[in-house]
Amino acid sequence: MKTNPSIKTDSLKLFSSWRIALPLIIGLSFFGYMIYQSDIRLLINFNTNDHPYFYIGLISTGLLVLIRMLAYMYRIIVLSGKSLNNKAAFQIISLWEFASALTPSVIGGTAVAMFLLAKEKMSLGKSTAVVLITAFLDELFFIIVAPILFLCVGYKAMFPANETCLQRLNIPFLETLTSESLLSIFFVGYSILFLYLILIGYGIFV
Repeated sequence: MKTNPSIKTDSLKLFSSWRIALPLIIGLSFFGYMIYQSDIRLLINFNTNDHPYFYIGLISTGLLVLIRMLAYMYRIIVLSGKSLNNKAAFQIISLWEFASALTPSVIGGTAVAMFLLAKEKMSLGKSTAVVLITAFLDELFFIIVAPILFLCVGYKAMFPANETCLQRLNIPFLETLTSESLLSIFFVGYSILFLYLILIGYGIFV
């Protein structure tokens, strides 16, 4: 079955420059506003000599990102029935992560992933199943680990009070938040993700 060239051309239009530049500009503008509202002196006067573990943390972070990337590549190779090679898996995961960073991950990242898998001559049903299973596994990890972390460290360690780190940001909205209000927001988000996990599981297994 041959692919209609007009469909392929219309799909590629989704990756136009302005569609990529617009969310980047919005995100960088918000990030700049957050830096402007915070205490900029903390960044200017930051001295790595006063923090001997800074470079260890920096290198460890880079290694963890690399391990995460390799794990994502291995996962999509396994879920695809090993029909993808390492190069294709790297390209798909890289563009998938890039699209998720630019758009809401539930809307943009998954749609781009399905398109990229289809470009690798994978059927629509199989590519949809792969994307749904990856989303299911990601949400399942959070659903399982979050309560364990909550029980181990306690909610005050997970959600510091506004007189500690939140107040240092010097943002009026955040200064009004307390540990209890952050805990309530967490449970609302956790409940939504739990329902989302049930819906995905129902679609996959039922």
